[in-house]
Amino acid sequence: MCIRDSYYITKDFNFKNPVNEKLYKTLWVTADNTGGTLSISYALDGSDTFSNNIDISLTQTDRLITKKIPLLHATRGRYIRFKISNSGSNDFNFRRLECIYSILPLR
Repeated sequence: MCIRDSYYITKDFNFKNPVNEKLYKTLWVTADNTGGTLSISYALDGSDTFSNNIDISLTQTDRLITKKIPLLHATRGRYIRFKISNSGSNDFNFRRLECIYSILPLR
């Protein structure tokens, strides 16, 4: 997807398991190297408040930039959605967002 001076909010993801709480551990992000900065934040369980803004520089020497982003230890919820934005004037291609998580037992 190509984004310029704007943002994109994903749907709520429950990873085909809406009942169990998940512990979200890591994000893997891949984007084209076009200069500028990619920002990712997330909201849990239907919240409209996106927190923990993560900035990724898109000014490295490789054509594709892949980053591993560890999430806070207490990132728990049933659903997660992401806000992806750029604050620069460059177009960029966002290629992949992968979320690593564990399913927690029912309480």
